[in-house]
Amino acid sequence: MSELLFGEPKKPSTKIYQTGENHFEWWENAITDEMIKVKATMNEWFVNYPDEHKTQLKADFKNKFNDAWYELFIHQLFFLQGFHLEVHPEVPNSKKHPDFLATKNGYSIYIEAKVITGRTEKQMKMEIVRETIIDRLQKIDLPNHLLSLDKLEFKDNSVPSLKGITKWIESKISEINVPEILTDSDFSNREIIKFENEKVLIELRVLSSNVKSIVPEEFEDHRPIGIIYYGTEFITGGDVVIQSAFREKALRYGELDKPLLLCFNLSGWRLDLVHDVNRALLSDIGEETGFWATNPPKYSRVSAALFTNASPSDRITYKHRLILHPAPKFIYHFDYSLLTFETVRTKTDVHERRDINDIFTK
Repeated sequence: MSELLFGEPKKPSTKIYQTGENHFEWWENAITDEMIKVKATMNEWFVNYPDEHKTQLKADFKNKFNDAWYELFIHQLFFLQGFHLEVHPEVPNSKKHPDFLATKNGYSIYIEAKVITGRTEKQMKMEIVRETIIDRLQKIDLPNHLLSLDKLEFKDNSVPSLKGITKWIESKISEINVPEILTDSDFSNREIIKFENEKVLIELRVLSSNVKSIVPEEFEDHRPIGIIYYGTEFITGGDVVIQSAFREKALRYGELDKPLLLCFNLSGWRLDLVHDVNRALLSDIGEETGFWATNPPKYSRVSAALFTNASPSDRITYKHRLILHPAPKFIYHFDYSLLTFETVRTKTDVHERRDINDIFTK
């Protein structure tokens, strides 16, 4: 039997994902009807992935879930269109490897896939630190308490040692006995428990010291933090984010011998498939000039760009835009692809073929 991406749940759960949990473990243990269907679909995709690369992809899922999912998503998208995909092929003039070499009826293209979140590299690293800290805080020994994490601020870019911090929190909060919150004023009047050192500032409040009366069905697998407040800063302008990712991938492999297709998944509400993509590639308003609106168009080694809006948990409500470079070094032969695509004029002309959801459902 072929290896599966998700096996049988070790700790079956119907709980929603909580910040700080390991994404892969949460997915593997989820047993709601919808999640079972989504995991079955992803297992089907995984079967089609080359056997010799499955172990590495599964390891990637455990470390960078969304990035690994998008790589599997792109593989399946082109597999369903009749392409054979080689994983991480060698390319001339570079020691780096794109995600795929896709071949169909003698025609080949390099494919690179990337998730764009709208956060800077530094913010992404700090998000990992943040989730690591929350995961450890969720393991503190407070079985009878439900907490609100009001503030988590970092003094530097490192993960602070949490052994002493968690012991201090356990001892401090275990002494607190409070009634249930019935009104907003009950919440706002709760004592703020503050821990601060040279690396981190943590502020907590106790929502309940008798959590069994609130969530009896989850009491045996209780995670103490019930509410988490935090804001996320974004780079100004989704077009800036897209152009930054596009530039990095376009220049990554030097001069190529085949067409290059860049695939970007726009993840999150901050990135728009129409407005931000148009501004990044097609706009020509004053100083707002997109990469492919210049004369001559920039980055001709990129033959086409596929922009998607897709999420692992959405089955299937995907959206896409496939835009062909107006003057590429190597032409992207759309006859080999089934997707609706756009060609660049003063604005793009849409050539209707098949929607991305049609590819996955037929």
